[in-house]
Amino acid sequence: MFSFPRVLRAYTLGSRVTCFGLAGVFAGISCAKPPALSAPAAPSGAASTAVAGEEHPAPRSSTNESDPVARIGAKYRYSSAILKEERDYWIDLPDGYDSAGAAQMKYPVLYLLDAERFFAQASTIVKFMSGLGTIPEMIVVGIPSTAHRTRDMTPTHSLTGPNGESRQRGAKSGGGDVFLSSLQTELFPLIEGKHRAMPYRILVGHSLTGLFVLHAFLTDPSSFQAIVAMDPALWWDDHLLAKRAAAGLSNLKNPRNSVYIGAAHHDEADRGLGPKAATQAFYRAIHALSSPTFRSKLQTFDEEHHGSVPLPSFYDGLRFIFDGYALIPPSAVQRPADILAHYRQYSEKHGATFEPPEMAFAVAAFDLLFERKKVTEAIAVLEENAKRYPSSPRAHDYLGQAYLAKGDKPAALRCFQRVLELDPGDQEAVKQLENARAK
Repeated sequence: MFSFPRVLRAYTLGSRVTCFGLAGVFAGISCAKPPALSAPAAPSGAASTAVAGEEHPAPRSSTNESDPVARIGAKYRYSSAILKEERDYWIDLPDGYDSAGAAQMKYPVLYLLDAERFFAQASTIVKFMSGLGTIPEMIVVGIPSTAHRTRDMTPTHSLTGPNGESRQRGAKSGGGDVFLSSLQTELFPLIEGKHRAMPYRILVGHSLTGLFVLHAFLTDPSSFQAIVAMDPALWWDDHLLAKRAAAGLSNLKNPRNSVYIGAAHHDEADRGLGPKAATQAFYRAIHALSSPTFRSKLQTFDEEHHGSVPLPSFYDGLRFIFDGYALIPPSAVQRPADILAHYRQYSEKHGATFEPPEMAFAVAAFDLLFERKKVTEAIAVLEENAKRYPSSPRAHDYLGQAYLAKGDKPAALRCFQRVLELDPGDQEAVKQLENARAK
């Protein structure tokens, strides 16, 4: 079970960054070894052959390798009637997705292009940041690129390179609208129909796929609540998207989006033709839209080049998108209503319902219980937590610990018994119950 004093000490020292999730933040048992990330099982209804709109596991090669330390996500495949080909996608669910305590939870969905390059890193960063409460837990969907990357990720046919030169790389370019249609009508319904998804999508891409995510935003801003474009190839077709943004954004009424662009260092010598000028022109156009419901940011990483900028861009992009999500400072919480008001206001601002996470109640209760010595108020916060997460063993355990601190042994015993009802195999809970009875 979990030890409040040890947790408070770790939180005060800032060492909670070393563990993932509430189990790490409240680690009264070992927090030095986070649990391995297990691959989600294939859906029970998965078909053995590919059909449009239906998922099935991608074939896996047989190897003699020993088991890895951790597994991140699982691979699937679906048939696209629009693209007329089979496409892979990868999915990584929150660690506690299948637990009883999370049965009623819904999650934002982050769609990551170029997944073959960034999926493991992105999934790990999401778990790290959500474990700290900086961002919500999310479903991460990776969409690998294929040999048709240029075709799929470009909005127009163009043979013009980043500095105005002619090149043949774009010979089969211009299929961006078709690919976007496939995402919207085939992949998104497939993912969001099988998993507990909130109506909140984040689309992420780098370089040409960064160009695509911004094209998707301009084409249909209502399909995506947030965009992260990592050094996007906005030079495409003579700065096409910058011109479209400058000419067409005035027609958008009250867009409710967050758009983040992370740019690498580019030589000033492009004479207004290349990536830097294109990115600045695009950003000027969208920044003019800034309002309470639309936010945008351009961040330049002068020490990063085109290939290295995705990692810091992804991290800072998520921080920008979910700015204000974390319950800071916990010392401002006097009662459960303060927590509920924080996430209600955040939800209203972002146009989607973000439920207060267990961590928010727990951290606030720690501060009340140990810093301010307000046991009754701490119990009220944890009672609200248990009410909102009735199937969570953790929620009842935290409440039992608080009741013990108050000296209310019968209430504490009821909480620990509830933990065992929810998780009969929890031997630590058995010991906790025995210790409480002995006091």
